[in-house]
Amino acid sequence: MEQQGYQLTQEQIDFFHENGYLHLKKVFSEDQCQLLIEEADQHADNHYTNYLDLHHKPEFKEVHTGKTMCDIGDALLPNRVVPIGSIFFFCKPNNPLELGSTWHQDNYAGKAIDGGHYLNLALALDNAEPENGSLMIIPKSHKYGTLPCNPKPNFSYDENGKMYQSSPIGNDCDIPEGLEIVHLTYERGDVLAVHGDLAHKADKNNHPTRWRKTMYFVYINDGSAFWPGWTARRELLERYDSPKLIK
Repeated sequence: MEQQGYQLTQEQIDFFHENGYLHLKKVFSEDQCQLLIEEADQHADNHYTNYLDLHHKPEFKEVHTGKTMCDIGDALLPNRVVPIGSIFFFCKPNNPLELGSTWHQDNYAGKAIDGGHYLNLALALDNAEPENGSLMIIPKSHKYGTLPCNPKPNFSYDENGKMYQSSPIGNDCDIPEGLEIVHLTYERGDVLAVHGDLAHKADKNNHPTRWRKTMYFVYINDGSAFWPGWTARRELLERYDSPKLIK
């Protein structure tokens, strides 16, 4: 998948650090998104739930470790970013295998030294609005650090050994008083940058017909420790410019 890279403005970088998120429009083309959708559908084989391993598939791996996403991450974290994992949300309308998410911070699972060293870059593969469960965020909540929470296992396995979402994603964190909740609207090909300590959630997709497919690519600040996790199995991955990949 051809990638030209992506350069952020200082205004965009400042907005991210002040608010804990950034919405970048039309980062990936329709054709690029369709390749990813086809690869995700093949992997799911009609078992539409959340998947933790799609970043190992060829097209997703190219995006995860490629120049465009790494350029965005490099601009937002202190050092260069290193890809470490992903989670894919199919969000089929009224899907019993998906339950949405509670208010949570991503770094509760990754356990980096702080949320400013842990980054989620969400690539929208469908248009998303409140009607089909788009992301809700609390700007500036990342400034409160790790919030008190009540975590629980999010995934279980059925009788055939297939993983499914058994409880809402997240750690059910306490929300600081007086902060505004923003319900985002975004389109296929857009990328949302989410600070590791930003409180956010997405309700179950109850729209009668519209899907909401999203891939969350996870990155760590180079040199920062993180927890691999029991189910996520995060690991350091080689990015496009890793020394042994340069010819």
